[in-house]
Amino acid sequence: MTTFNVDSTLEPNIQFERGFTVDDREGRFNAPAAALTDGTILKVASDGETFELSGTSDGQYYSGQNTDVSGPIGSAANRETYLQGMPMNSVKVSTPIWAMPHKPGAVIKTKKFVTGTATGALTALTVTIGSTLLEHYGGEWRIRQSSNKVMGKVINFDATNGWVTIFLMEGIT
Repeated sequence: MTTFNVDSTLEPNIQFERGFTVDDREGRFNAPAAALTDGTILKVASDGETFELSGTSDGQYYSGQNTDVSGPIGSAANRETYLQGMPMNSVKVSTPIWAMPHKPGAVIKTKKFVTGTATGALTALTVTIGSTLLEHYGGEWRIRQSSNKVMGKVINFDATNGWVTIFLMEGIT
């Protein structure tokens, strides 16, 4: 029997679990000028043509691709460009990238959240499933701070493997 690698570089950092359709994809904005991983929380920049990292609870999209200065990964293990119409490789920074919108009522599972000792870190001690409220900050999820807008609620947390499942909410204060 073949075993799969855990935390392979090809494993996605975000899964759009419920409430999304393939038609929700947005691909008309360019990626930021810096490298990022899929699952990074983005907003449309003031130029109306580019994504940029979200600030505090102003995220509008979740990136579906990695970006890198060198462009697509050329290894045999990741040579395919599209899977069911979705580009799967890393793409070059500042080129078109696909992302999914923040849709209240939808559910995502992601590895893109604040960890360690940083402000708002999600840990086994700080998360209560079903009641911990989250916000966006610097392209990642973190525990809501003071009166910032609530963007989601933790509905499952796997501290061992580094996944959080989030019910997306309307930005409420």
